[in-house]
Amino acid sequence: MAGQKRKIDNLPLELVKTVFEILILENHFTKDLFIKVKKELLNFLNVNYFSEESKFSEMFVKLEIFDVVCKECYLVMNIDVFLDVTGEGFYKC
Repeated sequence: MAGQKRKIDNLPLELVKTVFEILILENHFTKDLFIKVKKELLNFLNVNYFSEESKFSEMFVKLEIFDVVCKECYLVMNIDVFLDVTGEGFYKC
């Protein structure tokens, strides 16, 4: 069913993948250091760095509605139902 959480079997692994997905955005780390530390943590969790299990994937399934027209500016956009950008329950520009 769209919008459901995906099943999480290994919480420490999910934490490592999520933290490194965020850290890759930071420019203070060299790629070599980044890979080395991630490999070490995955090795500690008995997960191969190159395995499918070690790749980051979002925690929730997206539910998009296509070609929604904004009531304020008439811009046509696709929206993700689970991203409440404004806090008002529906997307506004």
